[in-house]
Amino acid sequence: MSTLFKMIWTEFKILLRNPMAVGFTVLFPVMLIVVVGFVWGNPPDPQLGGYGGLDAMAPAYFALIIVIAGLINLPITLAVRREQGILRRFRATPLRPAFVLVSQVFVNLLLATTGALLLLVAGRVLFHLRFPADPLGVMLAFVLSGLSFFALSFIVAGLARTSDTARSIGLVLYFPMMMLSGAAFPRASMPQALQAATAWLPMTQVVTLLQGLWIGTGWNLIAVTVLIGMLIAGVLIATRTFRWE
Repeated sequence: MSTLFKMIWTEFKILLRNPMAVGFTVLFPVMLIVVVGFVWGNPPDPQLGGYGGLDAMAPAYFALIIVIAGLINLPITLAVRREQGILRRFRATPLRPAFVLVSQVFVNLLLATTGALLLLVAGRVLFHLRFPADPLGVMLAFVLSGLSFFALSFIVAGLARTSDTARSIGLVLYFPMMMLSGAAFPRASMPQALQAATAWLPMTQVVTLLQGLWIGTGWNLIAVTVLIGMLIAGVLIATRTFRWE
């Protein structure tokens, strides 16, 4: 296990040297909650059980962090390593291939968790953001959502031949989901037809699951089922599509 820990520590130091990845994952959602908070505030809403609008949107911003780490950071990193021949060299060493992939998942999940904690602190200090009704549930859902999107990212990394392609695929998937999943603004403000059409987006499931646990309506079993299915399917497909060189 010491080899895995050393690999994780090395990958984490390398990640910290990438200001674009760190800034986009950690600072963008924090900036978003600050801007929205100063514009709309966080007054209690009886329809949300006393929670404010910002309280309801905070878990949606958690979803943004997860998807940035999963669809953008991780695939680009693996594609760059493939282009530079690093993955091929790893494969030629006694280092287990699983260690390489697990270390990437771990450091990106750690970065996403850091971003979520900073967002929570900023919201609490500036706008009296209420803590989740089910903190443990939110943490478990956050990890499940992250693992599901990381499994998807391995598929993207396997299909993308270059880092530019991986970046393009990630952004093409990310921005429409951000706008249509309820992560940028509440889905209740969308037309009914659009809500129905976007209900099964992976990011919609993350937002739905986290919001329910945050404001106390409990686990959304449909969202959990979709994310677990996404995780299993992603792993199975990634084992066939992922390439080391």
